[in-house]
Formats: sequence, structure tokens, C-alpha cells
Amino acid sequence: MLVKILLRSFFKQLKSYLIYFLCMSTSVMIFYSFSAINYDQPLIVNVKQDVQISGSLLFGNIMVAVIVLIFSLSANRFFINKRRNEMGLYRLFGMQKRQIVGVFLIETLFLNTISLVIGILEGILFSKLFSMMLVKAMNLNIESRFFISVTSVILTIGVFLLAIVLIFIQDLLLIRHYQLSDLFQMTKQEASFQSVIDRKRFIFAILGVVFIGLGYYFSFTFVSSLRFYIVTTDDYTAIFWLPFLIILLCGVGTYMVFAYTLPALLYYLSRSKKVRTNGLTSFLLSNTRLHLHKSWKTFSFITVSLGLSIFLIGGILGSFSLIYNVVELSNPTTFQIVPQQVNQLENLIDQADGEISAKKELTYKLTAFRLEQTNLFDDDLYSKVELVNLLSLSEYQELNKMVGYFPKIEFTNDQEAIYFYQNYLVDGRLVSTDKQITLEDGTHLTLKHIYTDIFGDARMRYTKNVLVVSDELFQKYQGFEHKLTYINATGYNASVIEYLLASRIEENWGDPIYYSYKSTDQGIDGQISLEKPNGIKENAENMLISGEKTRLNFKDRYAEVRAGRRTLGLEVYIFVFIGFTILVSTAAALLVRQFTLVETERKTYQLLRNIGIDQHMIRKLIYYRNALVLGPISLLATLHGIVSVHVIRTLIHGTNYWIVYLFAFLSVVVYVIVYIVCSLVSIRITEEHDIS
Repeated sequence: MLVKILLRSFFKQLKSYLIYFLCMSTSVMIFYSFSAINYDQPLIVNVKQDVQISGSLLFGNIMVAVIVLIFSLSANRFFINKRRNEMGLYRLFGMQKRQIVGVFLIETLFLNTISLVIGILEGILFSKLFSMMLVKAMNLNIESRFFISVTSVILTIGVFLLAIVLIFIQDLLLIRHYQLSDLFQMTKQEASFQSVIDRKRFIFAILGVVFIGLGYYFSFTFVSSLRFYIVTTDDYTAIFWLPFLIILLCGVGTYMVFAYTLPALLYYLSRSKKVRTNGLTSFLLSNTRLHLHKSWKTFSFITVSLGLSIFLIGGILGSFSLIYNVVELSNPTTFQIVPQQVNQLENLIDQADGEISAKKELTYKLTAFRLEQTNLFDDDLYSKVELVNLLSLSEYQELNKMVGYFPKIEFTNDQEAIYFYQNYLVDGRLVSTDKQITLEDGTHLTLKHIYTDIFGDARMRYTKNVLVVSDELFQKYQGFEHKLTYINATGYNASVIEYLLASRIEENWGDPIYYSYKSTDQGIDGQISLEKPNGIKENAENMLISGEKTRLNFKDRYAEVRAGRRTLGLEVYIFVFIGFTILVSTAAALLVRQFTLVETERKTYQLLRNIGIDQHMIRKLIYYRNALVLGPISLLATLHGIVSVHVIRTLIHGTNYWIVYLFAFLSVVVYVIVYIVCSLVSIRITEEHDIS
């Protein structure tokens, strides 16, 4: 008889286990697919010269495994708490605790084995799709192949055996903790529920809103808040700890909102005269309060996890997009080369069946200039002398005809200039440059605009700084003249030209120059020469800059952009899938939790039926209750993610964050689906009980 009861109980729980099964099998599929890519030899060989793919994918595998383990333990705890009465009956039938643990272990083993088998089969079927997505993200020109990785299968089985061991330990600890009398009593959450909001809870409710408000305030005023603190305290460590303070404030505030703020809001709403005269509204608010009281930790954890996943995707996207933008700007044309090797490059392009579509030789004049800057975190003005390349306006416009995306420049007089420097993408919002600058010969210029460097690799021009000046000023100015040729080519075979370039044109450093400058009351004193001077020593007091510089002879856009695209594509791919796994796992955990709670409330809804409340009104109550619970989760998680990404956008500009906003939108869509499914299943559970 006991065996029949156990079997009947197990099959009765299958509906509740369905969400758990779907999430576990999906997680197994993702884990296997990530692991299998490590053994896709054509893919590994194709990218090994640009990026080590195995290390990044291993990190992704570990993160997916951790997420799955957390979800497994969380879902298992829900199931154990849900079946407390059932365990009490088993104890009354004479079963020992170790036997109950064995029953639960057999059920868990059975479900996880099915999830594992189905997930591996799905992984084998969809691993090619995962590989194709990675190939597309990294812009690879290879054919994704279908194969079965035995090593990945073994690794996946090992990870999920670990999950089963941890679940067994959790079952053992939880069931051993319960006494027979406890199994038929209210849970601790129900017993500790307070119908009245006391002063302590009211204060915590206010603090929850205050903490989140402070986190959002520091996010939207990140730069100004950072500046105010550093100027006031002269403590630069805030650059590192302020972002973590924002995350901490939002995280702690979220826990307080679900534990205290929302219950307090519902409590005060229920005390209004209009609500008290409406019994169903009063029941809805009280029931939602109890629901939040039981599950506030779960709801808070899900909200914070989703917000962090959006933040991580934004951080990775911002960081690597910055790198990719720098790579793109360092390669505005197909090739950059010193004039003495232009003929050799043209012959190689011809051998690769390509043709030159555009060619422009620019003349730069290297000199020194003095500028003054203000650090964002300090009001003091710093004066410094640096090397700079002068470029005429006409040549700038001719190069723009080849490139097409340079900013439009116009001068009203010969004393105006446009300043381009490479670090503008990084420190453009942290450093303020004075508009007045002085050249080596004493010429004073006014900076009309400041932009990031767009003239290719700075290593080919001796310095990262470029000043675009009028043609008249450029012609009369005496500086160290050097040339650089920009070439656009089309129609060539990429693999052939890459082989020819590697074997015929070697990237190397040459054309050394020697410079020595210092700032004086009269201006800038110094020179640039081709011969190494003697006796130069650095002197900080009179701002002496001196040394030797060489320049690179050749730059190939294809190789540089390819490496940047592959690195960026791989990292974004991994973190988007980690975020997707978090999204699926948290949504599944929420569904499991909601289904578990609604089954414990079936008697309450049956009572409503018995006192004459029609089924239509009960359905509305379920929809409203789920909206009151799931709405704040989706809203806060999305706001946390977007606000945290705003901090990244403040520091890293010039980056497209559409993937982040797409993921945030997808999170909202997923939780709308969770709301609909949860409401429909909850209604079905209550109505099935009524029928029975």
C-alpha cells in the first residue's frame, strides 16, 4: 500500500516538476553546447592566431554550471517545503527519515536523469546552431559542422552528478531538521507573518526606497558625485568603490523593498475606507502581503540577479566595443604604409587579383605644443608640453573623401585648429582641455573642437596627437616633415594577400628621430633631429621632454579588425548566453515558487467559492495578485540593469548598447509570459481542485 501511495504521489507531482524539467534540460543543452565548441577543431584552428577561444568558453561553462546548481538547489528546496504534509504522512506510516530521503533522492535522480538525457540530445542537435551563432558573432568565414563530442558528454554528466549529490545533501539536512509535529504546522514564514506594520518595519520600508533612490541618484550623477567627493576629500579610491556602492545600495534596497516596502504599501492601501468596504480587494491585498512575506527572499534574489546580468552584458559590451572602436579608428583604410614601400604593396595587391580604388599620401609636420588641462577631480590647471603632428585642412578633406566619416571642419581664420587625440574615447569626459594652445615657434591657436584620433595607427606618426590647421599656417610652419600613404583596395583574395604580406612585407620599426623640448617663459625651446644628441636628462622643473621615437612601417586593416571582431564577438556571445541562462533559470524558479504556493492556497480559493464568490471573480483575483507580485520584479530588475548601464555609458561613450536594451526588453517579455502562464496554471489548479 505504501508503494502505491509513493507512486501516486510521484505522478501527482509531475505537473509541478514540468517547469523544473524544462529548465534543467535547457541548461544541460547550453552547457553541452558551450563545452562542445571547445572541441570543434576547424573553429579552434581558424581563430587561434587572434584569440584563445578555449579559456573564454571554459569561463562560460563554469558560470552556466554555477547558475544551474543554484537553480537546482533552490527548486529542490521549494519542492521539499511544499511536501511537508506528505512527509508527515510518511512518518505516520512508519517510514524513517533516511527512507524519506531515499524516496526524494530516487525522484530527483529520475527527473535529473531524464533532464540530462534529453538535454544532451538537444545539445547534440542544437550545438551546430550554437556554433553557427558564434561563427556569425566572430565574423568567421568557415562552415559550421555537426559532430558529437564524447568528452563534452562526459563533462556534462559529471556536472549534473555533482548537482544530484548536492541535492541529496540538501534533502538530508532539511528532512533531518523537521520534527513530526513541525510537518503538520505552519511554516516559519506563515507563523512570523505580522498583520500590523510596526514602527521598525515602517522605517525599513522607507529605507528600501531611500537606498534604491540613492543608488539611482549616484548612477545618474556619477561623474559629478565622483568629482565632488574627490575634490572634497582628495581620496581617489572612490573611482573604484563608488560603482560597488551603487550596486550595494540597489541590492540592499531591493531586499528591503520586497521585505518591507511593498508589504507596508499594501497594508496602508488595505486600511483605506474604500478598500475596507470591498471585501475582495481587502482579501487581495492581504493575500498578496502574505505571498510576499513567504517569498520575499526569492523575489529579491531574482530581481538582483537579473539586474546584475543586464549590468554584466552592458559592461562587457561597453569595454570591448571601446576596444573595437579604437581598432576601427586605427584602420580607416585598407592599408597604411610608409611611402618607400608603396610600390611593393601595389605589386602584392596585383598578385592577389585586387585593385587599388583610392590612394592618398599625407604630409605631417611633427613639432611640439603646449596645452593646459583640468582634471575632472581637481580644479588645478596643468600645463604640459607634448609632440604633435600638424596636418593641413585641404589634405584632411582629401583623406575624408576616401574614408567618408570624418567630422566636417571649417575655419574662420588662421588661428583656429582642430585637436585629435587617441585617448579621447577614454578620458574625453574626465579631462577638460583649455582652448588656447601654443606651438613650438610661439604661434598661438584656438581649439575650435576636440575629437578622437581618426587618422589611423598613431605608431606610424610618432605621436598620437594631430592638429588640423589652415593651409596657410601649414605651409609657412617649419616642422619635422614625414609622409604616410593611405590605400584602399578591393577585389583581392583575403587569404592570398595575407600570405603575401606575411612573407614579403614585415611589420617593423624604423625611421628613428630624437627630440628634446622644455617649457620656458618665452615659449617652447627644443628641437627634433635625426642624430642622437648627447647629455639629455629629464628635468621635471622646467618640463623637459626628450627621447627617441621610431615609427611602424605598415598596417593591414583586415588582420587588425578581424582580431578585434573575433575577440568582441566571443565575449559578447558568452555573456549574452550567461545572461540568457540567468533569465531562464530565474523565470523557472519563479514559476516553480508560484505553483508551489498556489497549491497551498487552494483551500482558500475553495472557501471563496463556498461563500458565493463566482469563479470569474476568483480568476480576476489570481490575475491581480500575480500582477502585484511579478510586476515589481520585472520593473525593478529592468530599471536596475538600465541604470547600472548608464554608469558605463557615462564613462565609455561612442558605444552602441542595443544588445543591452534588447536583453532588457526580452526580460520584460519573458516575465509577461511568466505572468500569463503562472496565472493560467494557477487558475487551472484551483478549478481542478474544485471539480474534484
